[in-house]
Amino acid sequence: MNYKFKNINIKIKNLKPYKPSILTELLGSNIEVKKNSLVADIGTGCGILAILASKLGAKKVYAVDVDENCKIPIELNSKINNANNIIFLHGSMLKPLKEKVDVIIANLPQMPSNRKIDFHRYGSADGTKYNAELIKTAPKYLRKNGVVFFSLMSISNPAGVFKLLKSRFYIAIVAVKEREFDKRRYEKLSKGLSNYIFELNEQNKAILYFRNKKWHYVNYIIKATLK
Repeated sequence: MNYKFKNINIKIKNLKPYKPSILTELLGSNIEVKKNSLVADIGTGCGILAILASKLGAKKVYAVDVDENCKIPIELNSKINNANNIIFLHGSMLKPLKEKVDVIIANLPQMPSNRKIDFHRYGSADGTKYNAELIKTAPKYLRKNGVVFFSLMSISNPAGVFKLLKSRFYIAIVAVKEREFDKRRYEKLSKGLSNYIFELNEQNKAILYFRNKKWHYVNYIIKATLK
């Protein structure tokens, strides 16, 4: 199938890697990349955010993913979009990087669940596993005044994430988008998941709210600037 975002054309064969999500699009609409900067896109998937960073003026972009099957789609999509400065790195999170970068972009798995689900979505019991690792390790891989742009769902313990951020970064919420909490969608992922997320809400590890006779949550895009 073909997919287009911000004049970037993406080919996705058999839906692998996954088609970019609404959260990916929100992140892509709010990242900032200065000319000639070094960028790392963590959990790159089909490479759309890496290509976008290239188009915004990055000197070099590292497209990192734990799934080695992403290599061929990224190389194909980079060629289609004339983004010739993208380098695919296979590995987990920031570990494959061999040099420091100016910008880190990350749309990571963060679905909370009391049992393991699809690894492209699962983010541990409260959803913070990968975002927490990103926050803790990013300072080691960032240049002076380096920035991390990442996505955060309000069902994925935002209070815990912000607590981790405060000691290491200056924080700005650059985008907020409300979404309906559709219980059916979560039950398809794992039976009982919607009730589990409501339990997290009661424990102040998620933020859900009721408006216009429906439950909602929020997607955030965070800009974290190294202190």
